[in-house]
Amino acid sequence: MYREAVSIKGTKSGLVILLDSNHEFETIKHHLQHKIESANGFFCGAKVVFHAGSQQLIPQQQHELESICKQYGLVPSTSPLTPQTETLFSPPRKEKTASAPGEPALLLKQTLRSGRSVSRAGHIIVLGNVHPGAKLEAGGNIIIMGNCLGTVHAGAHGNKNAIITALHMAPQVLSIADITYLGTSARKKAHGQGKAMIRNEKIVFIWYK
Repeated sequence: MYREAVSIKGTKSGLVILLDSNHEFETIKHHLQHKIESANGFFCGAKVVFHAGSQQLIPQQQHELESICKQYGLVPSTSPLTPQTETLFSPPRKEKTASAPGEPALLLKQTLRSGRSVSRAGHIIVLGNVHPGAKLEAGGNIIIMGNCLGTVHAGAHGNKNAIITALHMAPQVLSIADITYLGTSARKKAHGQGKAMIRNEKIVFIWYK
C-alpha cells in the first residue's frame, strides 16, 4: 500500500512527524517543507519529534529536518515517544471477525430441468424450480425456492434430521436418509409450501397455507 513520504500527527504533547524510509531522504525533506509551508503558520510554536519507523535517522539527517522545522517556528524535541504516540506507528490490528450464524450451503440460482443431476455433501438451496426428471441430492437439508417436482434426497449420508422444504412441494420421489417416499400422495395433497422430515421412522409433511 502506498504511504506518504511525510505525515504529521497531533498528540497531547505536540506533533509527531512520520517519515517513510522507503522514500529518498531528499524527497522526505521536500515533502516536509511543503506540508509545513502549506499549514500557513498553523504549526508555529508546536513541539515536534520525528519517527522513521524501524529506521534511525543519522545525526546529519536529523539536523537537516530540524532546521526546516525551525524555519517555520516549530520546536524540535528530543523527548522519546510515549506509549500513546507509539501506537500511531503500530500496524492496525486485525479485528476478529465473528463467525456468521448458519452453515455453508450450495446456492443454485437456476432451474433444474429434466436430466440435470446435482449432488452436494452439505446443504443445497435452489432459487428456482426442480422439474420432473431432475435429481437433487444433499448430505444436509434441501431448500427449494420454487416448485419441487423432481427427485430429491436430503440427508443422503444417513442424516435423519435433514429436512426438505419447497414453495410448492409435489416431488416424484422424496428421500431423507434411508427412507424413501413416492410422491404420488404428496402431489395429491400439495397446495403450497411444504416441509418434509422424518418422524417415528416415517417421512411426514407439514403444509403451510
